[in-house]
Amino acid sequence: VGDNGLANCKLVRVIGSFIERVEQELGLTCTGDGGSCGKTIEWIIIKFDAHRRANIEEARALELYLIEEFVKMLNANQEIRPFLIEYPISHKYITISLTFRGPLGPYADGVEYISNASEDLFYDAFDPFEFSSPDFYKEKYEEAVELAKASNLVPPFTHESTEREAALDASLIPFVNKMRMEQKFECWGIGCHDTQINQIKAKFVAIRRVTHEDARILALYVADNLLDHLNRNNKLKPFLAEAPFPTHRLKFRIDFVKRNYCPFTDGSIESVVVENNELSYFYIVKEPEEGVDEEYWMPRTTFLAKETYDEAKHLSAVKFPSLLTRLVEKAKSLFSR
Repeated sequence: VGDNGLANCKLVRVIGSFIERVEQELGLTCTGDGGSCGKTIEWIIIKFDAHRRANIEEARALELYLIEEFVKMLNANQEIRPFLIEYPISHKYITISLTFRGPLGPYADGVEYISNASEDLFYDAFDPFEFSSPDFYKEKYEEAVELAKASNLVPPFTHESTEREAALDASLIPFVNKMRMEQKFECWGIGCHDTQINQIKAKFVAIRRVTHEDARILALYVADNLLDHLNRNNKLKPFLAEAPFPTHRLKFRIDFVKRNYCPFTDGSIESVVVENNELSYFYIVKEPEEGVDEEYWMPRTTFLAKETYDEAKHLSAVKFPSLLTRLVEKAKSLFSR
């Protein structure tokens, strides 16, 4: 085995040993690892999922603990030492990332993701509606080390749920389970980042083709059920910006896709968005491109129509006198497709 292969084999063993240790010690799950390993080991990356919430202090302490323990392991390994880009190797050549997930996916409150690069730590928050994780905080590595020492947090850095978090989970988890069981909806994210619950954001994905009317019924069905789960939880009421929680504080979308998760391009509804007490509908059109066959035209999301929440209920109630019966029956018929 040449120098390159030898260095790689030794690095794989060290990384594997570290992953096994922290998975047992901290309850983490490794989701990937790699590195630049020619004749010398120049950088290493390891990714973990943490099945818990974390505030900034907890995420910082856990991240730094992982980095520092791995650096210690590398520098203590006599076999790998000759291949390190420098000895002792420092955190500058190590990247460890953590994603904090729960039964509803990435957490929308607290830190969703933390990682380091060179001399910085980066923190991301999760936006359930956009299904994205924008940066919201950054700090220097040495500054983070001092802050972690002052926090006095120790392994395994477990998070103690607050009353607000426990109450919100008690409403959202049964709601999401109901949507999954009754409608086969996939919830890709749901929650609220603020301590006071000013707005609930969510994104759902449904593997089905729907009409404008179908999308309206499903959006009303989701909204009514979500409000019901929020407002009947007495322990949650002290944390709601308004009680009962109103429709205008919901912001969610339902995307309708094929089994391969690509959108429909046949003129059916691509998505319905509920925001600011309005329902907006979108569909996909393909932009013609000169010299390109139609099947390869690029799809573009196009606005179709908008109506207020009350108008949407009225449109359903006019055609079907009992809106509640209509919602239940139509939702069940869509589920059976």
